[in-house]
Amino acid sequence: MSAPPPAERRTILFVVPRFHTNLHGATRALISAGHRVAIFATATARLEDHSHLVPRIFGADATVRDVASALDEVGPDLVILRKAPPLSRQVGAAARRRGIPVWLYSLQPLDRPTPHVARLKAWWRFRARRRITPVPGVASGTRAERFASLLPWPVDGSPRPAPRAPGPVRILCVGKLSQPRKNQHLLIEALDALPPGLDWTLTLAGATDDRVGGADPAHAQHLAARAAQGPPARRVTIRPDIPFDEMPELYRQHDLCVLPASGEPLGMAPLEAMAHGCVPVIAGDAGAAGFVTHGRDGFRVDMSQSGALGSVLSTLLADPERIPEISDAAARTAARTFSTEAFLERFDALLTSGD
Repeated sequence: MSAPPPAERRTILFVVPRFHTNLHGATRALISAGHRVAIFATATARLEDHSHLVPRIFGADATVRDVASALDEVGPDLVILRKAPPLSRQVGAAARRRGIPVWLYSLQPLDRPTPHVARLKAWWRFRARRRITPVPGVASGTRAERFASLLPWPVDGSPRPAPRAPGPVRILCVGKLSQPRKNQHLLIEALDALPPGLDWTLTLAGATDDRVGGADPAHAQHLAARAAQGPPARRVTIRPDIPFDEMPELYRQHDLCVLPASGEPLGMAPLEAMAHGCVPVIAGDAGAAGFVTHGRDGFRVDMSQSGALGSVLSTLLADPERIPEISDAAARTAARTFSTEAFLERFDALLTSGD
């Protein structure tokens, strides 16, 4: 079967709650390929990277007329719509009236079909048939709905640095420091319970914004208290509010990137880490786990099972010579799955598919 012809350049509008770093690589790749890209969002955050694209923010007082006027100003050929009420409803309705195609964007895994009633509602509201998701899921034997398509977001990679020097295994965990659901405390407990001689250092990187959902300042204080104690061979370091463009170097400085948060819809940090040769260790029900082949290019952990995380970490720390091999496999998976070229090829195929 021959490859589809290159898609013509389009004007693409993303409608999202905010310009999350998940979309940074995707929008930059589209712009580099000649597409014109715009972002409508309902909020913004301090650590967002607006170096190549500045989102337009619509507050709660934005009227239907304001939104429709902004849509006409952009003149999109395609709207990619994530749930961001009321903005998503307003843009979707205006796009439907103008005959602009709409793709629904969600973090619902590809292997979890949308209920029939929900698909009908989406069609009635927006005339949207296609749903895109960057989450493959991990279920087996499940058939995806006809118009759902996997579209992994691209991440920048880099060559793996020189082989790791002897010493403690360097572990990274990325997640908002005030959100208990990120489970940094469970990671620390698993590491502290490892037998003597299995040395490690842990870096906790994340935003300090207490306005996020489920924030608990006591959680951040607990993490800070642990960072203030412990021997050098089991040191915890907190790196708050690291700019997005400094994250690649942080990944390169570590051997493992652990995502212990159960139920995380996606979890881009371990996927970004893979692109820099940092081995991912991911909660098995997190969206990112669907990209990992357990034991080959990373590890999935059933966080509901007591001792499961400690068991994986113990295996790696007891035999750190395995880490470079898994690191190379992780980097190869990232290059194959998350490269800019792979993303644009998939995106152009969707544009030219005629669905």
